[in-house]
Parts: sequence; structure tokens; C-alpha cells
Amino acid sequence: MSLFNFANIKGYPHHLHNIGIDKLLAFQGNNAITIKNHLYAFHTWWAKFANAHNYEDVKMKCFILTLKQDVMDWFRDRPDHNIDSFNSLLNALREKFGDKKEDRFLAKSTSVIKKKENETREEFNRRFNGMLKELSTYYKPIEKMLLEYYLDAFNPNSSYELRRSNPSDYKVCQITVEELEKDKKASGKSEIFGFDRFVVKLK
Repeated sequence: MSLFNFANIKGYPHHLHNIGIDKLLAFQGNNAITIKNHLYAFHTWWAKFANAHNYEDVKMKCFILTLKQDVMDWFRDRPDHNIDSFNSLLNALREKFGDKKEDRFLAKSTSVIKKKENETREEFNRRFNGMLKELSTYYKPIEKMLLEYYLDAFNPNSSYELRRSNPSDYKVCQITVEELEKDKKASGKSEIFGFDRFVVKLK
């Protein structure tokens, strides 16, 4: 197909000026960056460089310039009439390279997540819960597996200590780990170097 044939778009054609195109980031569909993160980067670029040229066809042209390798091959094979708006382009892209693959990636990441050495247990809980919020219901592991993933995220001694408490699910376990950390802090035995540092709450 012709890469810039958007004759069905109202007002087409608008000229594609040199509006910071050299700053565009590439999307290759190889899991190095998710479609969600790529869209965020594109919209950030658009707001900074191209908002004054806010025409549908210009936006689509610019976005297509970010497609590389397998993604561009996929786009070239699509018939013209399937792409008649920016949203239709994004929906097609998400169906092929987006949400489902992102969920699989997040599900796998959840299964191998590890608590960082200099991360408080409260901070880790927020990171773990943040990953779960990104998962769709279809890909979210069952509660029993989530508990196992959570317990395995800690070092062997901490994991053993948590398993001895026989938690019913990962949410109960999260409460337990924060209480244990507070107790250790109070007794001067915290695992975290400089635990009394200021902890910034995530939004």
C-alpha cells in the first residue's frame, strides 16, 4: 500500500513539515518496548513538536514513520481501506502487537519478580501491586500462584520466615512483611541499609 495515502480523511492532504521528526522513537514490535510505552512517547513528542499541526493525516503520517522492521512490514501488507483514522491505526496495531503480548510479558515478569536489595518491603509491595493492576483479568494468575510468586521474590531467609506464618494469600502476606520490617527497624535489625531514609510515596 502507499504509506501516505489517506484520501478518506477529512481535509486530506495536509503537508508534513519538518516538525522534529528526527526526534521520533522507533517501534519494532520486538518486545524491547511495549506499544503502550511507545504511544506514551509518541504523544509526548506530538505535544512538544507537532501540536500546531494537529491534523489527523499528519498525525498518522508521523506515527507511521516510527514503525520499523516487522511492524512496518505488517503495515505495508494492509489494504488501504482498513486505515482511515488514527484510532483505526492504533486499534489494528494493538491487536497485532499490543495488549495481549503486553499482558503475557507482565504475567511472566510477575512470576519472576524479585525484591531489590535496597528496597523496603513497602516499596516492593507497591511495585508488585502496580504490576498486577496492569494485568487484565484473563492473564492474572490465580491467588495461589500469586502467593508463590510473592514469597519467591524474597531472599531464602525472608521467604522461609514468611512461609512459617502460613499466609492465606499474598495480600495477607504483604501486611505481614510490612509488620516484620517495622519490628526489625525498631530493634535495629532492618535488612535495608539506611532504612531511616525518607521514603517517597508513589502516586
